[in-house]
Parts: sequence; structure tokens; C-alpha cells
Amino acid sequence: MIYDRVQEIGRYESLSPLVSAIQAYLLGERNLPEGVIRRPGDGQSQSFTGSLVAQRQRMLLHYVQEGSEVIAVGYSEEAKARSGNGGEEILLTESQATTVITLTSGMFVLLMPGEPYGLALSGSSEGFVSESLLFE
Repeated sequence: MIYDRVQEIGRYESLSPLVSAIQAYLLGERNLPEGVIRRPGDGQSQSFTGSLVAQRQRMLLHYVQEGSEVIAVGYSEEAKARSGNGGEEILLTESQATTVITLTSGMFVLLMPGEPYGLALSGSSEGFVSESLLFE
């Protein structure tokens, strides 16, 4: 897991050839690069219930455009895992959050494949705006 300011994402371009194109997209300089899946957030927060998600093969870059959003990452050896979203995700139940981060406007978190996370958790500001980008 990496979290930083959007302006600094170029420092991580060795992780994927798409990182510099994604940075240009986030800074409004170009369209979304081909091969990147966009998932806008709905601005609604939820209580943590012990459920986390992990991407099976893709990296996830999640960033906040307005307000603040609470996210969690974690894992529990006793968590129960099953396949989700057509096999593209791993759904974990009975998990524990090991790290909680509040992302503010202009911040991102980059999660590697297999890293469990929960987005839009209680404590997020009302009406926050965020988006996730999935890529290899």
C-alpha cells in the first residue's frame, strides 16, 4: 500500500507503465488511458462490518477529489474468502482492519493485487467525491 498526494504519483511509475498516464488524467491533462477501469464512488459512507475486498490481478488507485474519506486495509488469518465480481475480486468476511487512513482532497492510496481494503467507511465527510481506477 502506498498513499500520497496526486501530484506525487509519478514517483511510482516503476510499478506500471500506466502510472504516468494516470497521473496526467488525474491532473486533467488527458483522457483516461486505455486499459484502465474507472469506478466512481457514490459519496455514501458505511460502517465497517468485517468485510474487505481485494483485486485478484489489478492494482487499485483510489483518490479523493472533494472532502475526506475513511478507508481501511487489513487482513485476518481467520477471514473467510470467496470469489466475487466474476472472479476478478476476492471477498473477505470476518476480517480485521489493521490500518485506517483518512484520505483528504488530492490524496490517493495505491493497493497492489491481493491487498484487502474497505472504502467509504464511517467518519468520511458528508458528500465526499472519490473515484477508483483499476489497472495492471
